[in-house]
Amino acid sequence: MPQTAEHSISVLEANRIVLMILEASDRARKEHSRAYNLVAEPRIEAWSETADVLGFGRDIAELAETSVATTMPADATGAELAKQPTRLAQALLQQLCDLVNLFFRVANQRMHLLASLPQGERDFAALQERYFDARPCVIKPLVEFGRLNAAILVAERYRDFKTLVELVFTHTTDAKERIPGYMSAFGEPFAFELFSHYIRTDDRRTLLEMEDRYSELLQRFLGQGGHDDIAWIHDLRLRLFGDASAKILLSASQNDDISWQKTMLSIGKLAYMATLRPFQLSDDAAQIEIAKFDEQLDTVAMQEHLVSQCRQLLEEGGEIASSVAEQVAFLMQKLATRIADKPAFSKNMRDWLGKLLQGIPLPADDLAEYITLKDYTDDELDDYGRALVILVMNADQLPEARFNAALRTVWRRVILHDNWAKIEAKMSKSSDEQMAERLRQTALHHVFVIADGEGIFDNDRAMLLRPREVYFSVAQEELALRFSGANQEQVDALWLDYSAENEQLENVFNTCHFDAFYQEVARLAEVEDAVAAAEAADSSPTELQRDMFMPVLETTGADIVEVDTAESAHADEYDNEDPSMRVDEESVMFIGTATDATSAASEVEVIQLDDTTDEDIAAGMSDVEETMSVGSSA
Repeated sequence: MPQTAEHSISVLEANRIVLMILEASDRARKEHSRAYNLVAEPRIEAWSETADVLGFGRDIAELAETSVATTMPADATGAELAKQPTRLAQALLQQLCDLVNLFFRVANQRMHLLASLPQGERDFAALQERYFDARPCVIKPLVEFGRLNAAILVAERYRDFKTLVELVFTHTTDAKERIPGYMSAFGEPFAFELFSHYIRTDDRRTLLEMEDRYSELLQRFLGQGGHDDIAWIHDLRLRLFGDASAKILLSASQNDDISWQKTMLSIGKLAYMATLRPFQLSDDAAQIEIAKFDEQLDTVAMQEHLVSQCRQLLEEGGEIASSVAEQVAFLMQKLATRIADKPAFSKNMRDWLGKLLQGIPLPADDLAEYITLKDYTDDELDDYGRALVILVMNADQLPEARFNAALRTVWRRVILHDNWAKIEAKMSKSSDEQMAERLRQTALHHVFVIADGEGIFDNDRAMLLRPREVYFSVAQEELALRFSGANQEQVDALWLDYSAENEQLENVFNTCHFDAFYQEVARLAEVEDAVAAAEAADSSPTELQRDMFMPVLETTGADIVEVDTAESAHADEYDNEDPSMRVDEESVMFIGTATDATSAASEVEVIQLDDTTDEDIAAGMSDVEETMSVGSSA
């Protein structure tokens, strides 16, 4: 029921009496506190700071708000209220400002009292929580009634910085000019609320472009955690490359844009390498850390590879300009014919294709599922191996049960890719070499070769599953957790599709001697891996160096010259040279033309291999140039 003007006047007078009493009490307490030892701790609870008075103060403030609203013109808001209030409204507005100050003063006095009491900790915490929640509700009505400056003053006086920041950025035009003064006056508490505001409003650029004088405050704020996705940028600004790389490694996988993931990981890898000296790059600890970035970059590269496959099919089919939904429908006809009779798998494929086309990263197990469900051409079988590698590389990002289920799924589908009964039927008509060649064409062989090359089984034999270990064995409850967005009907359909793979697997085992095939494929891959390792071991250091520095050789026409007193064919000549002309073979090697020593002297490139200092390198360079000069004159 609308209030009458008479009622508003009554509210005005009643509130005036309350304010006079409480203000007189507060004034008397301040004037006589020392005389009556009222400053001692723990304090004695004054009647004006009891819980009842605090609640009463909040109630009459709300009543005043209602009274103000009823005395204002219905179409007047904001600045209009400040310019043209009625006399009654003006009096109520001023009283509302006084009541807001009263509420804050009593609340702070009571919190101070509770903090001083030995048994007041719990009550203090409860009151503080209610107080923090109530502050914006008490202050913001002042803005609605055209008292912005009063609202800002209250927020400043009682240090409600969250509300203060919101008021300044929402209702003033000079927020940027106010910030330095607030930062100077209030320091870290205000700064942290300001930084939080930038994050809440997604104005991260302004946050990261704060003046240098606020860098330390921003560093402390970001160091609280929860903001690693942007904290690394500030670390780079401060040249804290180690901190930046660590934060990127933790937060990159949480980004929902595959291109940005790639950018972050590339920067993170470079940032980590910037913390190392050249001779440290080969240290085991450094290689382990670099490998962490490489593994995630490989996952990104695999997803980009899959997107490239899709784009190529879309271009060939004239669908590149279609909507995402139309593109997905087209790709399902090209990439998902093997699962056309499996509705749940088909739905997952449509979802994954949509994300791939939009550049949204897939979790490692979703990525492995997609790779092992899609159709294959003969030259794409390596993707099965990459699915296993990616899954293993990202094992620490998945719950153990979820990872193990995905691992079994990859191996199961690798086995199911080929017609093993047909392969066995041709054995009697094939030579050993023909049979070996046919086995090399299986998805299983490709997986063994890729995994052996990546050292997957060397690092953890548990990744190598035996045929009878790959059955689907996940309960429907666990499947519902794995696909959390699926309803019960979809979970049931998924369970049926997975279970159908068990039947296919059982058929393989019953129609051929698969265990023998499995062992032979593993043996072939192991032999090939051993041969490749032997060939790599036989490669001379010069050949390896030639591969490493081929871009330099192609540009300069240079030959690699390696100084080695123990193994060089010219060791005797080297030993007979003047010792002052020798170059420390453990510290440097150099690249120069063999036909023109004078030209070579200008093309020498020194590569630091150990703890050699810059001075040592300079001395070595001088020796090299002197040696070449002697050779040229000779």
